[in-house]
Amino acid sequence: MVAFIDGAQRRAKPIKASTASHYAQMLAGPVTWFERRGFDRIAHLTTENLTAYVREAKRRTPDIQIRRQLTALASLVRYVTGSSDFEGKPDPNAVRLVPKEDLADVTDRPRSIERDELDRVLSAAATHRDPFWRRFVLLVAGTGMRHEEALGLEWGEVDLDGRRIRLRPERVKTGVGRTIPLSSVVFEAIGAVPRAPDGHHVFVNPDTGQRYVNVQKGWRGIRKRAGLPKLRLHDLRHTFQHLARDSGMSEEDRMTIAGHSSEVVHRQYAKGGTAGLQEEMEKHSPLAGGKRRTYKNTVTTQEPKSSPPKRRKKPES
Repeated sequence: MVAFIDGAQRRAKPIKASTASHYAQMLAGPVTWFERRGFDRIAHLTTENLTAYVREAKRRTPDIQIRRQLTALASLVRYVTGSSDFEGKPDPNAVRLVPKEDLADVTDRPRSIERDELDRVLSAAATHRDPFWRRFVLLVAGTGMRHEEALGLEWGEVDLDGRRIRLRPERVKTGVGRTIPLSSVVFEAIGAVPRAPDGHHVFVNPDTGQRYVNVQKGWRGIRKRAGLPKLRLHDLRHTFQHLARDSGMSEEDRMTIAGHSSEVVHRQYAKGGTAGLQEEMEKHSPLAGGKRRTYKNTVTTQEPKSSPPKRRKKPES
């Protein structure tokens, strides 16, 4: 499969480094599954083989993640087979024909959580045996960064003197770099991270000596302890926007910090300095809440709230 992608690259516009990295991580599961079975060509991407992958992947992979993998794979197949002279071009795209009735729909899941629920997540992260989790969750929830941006954070992008992070354009989904101010809680969490021997990435897996890549296993344990078994890492980004809005942060400042480049106001604010943003972040950060929060061993396991059963109305006599 890697061979066919490389060959197709010569027939089409090259993929950006950030896009290639995103697809490589998203498709690691299905690519490994296909290669272990000797399926390494586009002709092997049949509906039958893909359905077999989905059936097996459901045992260990969330439905939402499988849906994302299929969407990414379908987009990639469409991209690399876009040339009319591509030999073996599938028609139609087999990935689009894979049955998805048994896969949960992403629209069925919450996009953000409330303040008390966030406190439970932060407390659960603080009690994890790996201190990475407390710092990582504080960073994502306290800045609204995409979790992949946070996982790949480099020391060269961290300005502790200026209390800010400067993301390089090639690491941002939109291809536009941005500056993110740090609240006191996040600043202290990042400042406490010990430097790895290579001194490159902020978050380094002690078992591999490399940056963290797939953290879903640890995340599942944390959200379960917090009583939010369906919470996604990306929901923390939505939560930052939601709680920052409720605390009074302006839409312009929220969009600048989040890097939403689709609005004109983002481009206007991106030209200015970050001193005002730093003050706004300190004032309206979801991690502030009017008092200093440490998020230490205070977690208690809670079950998701359930709605009381509805009572049927008695028929009128």
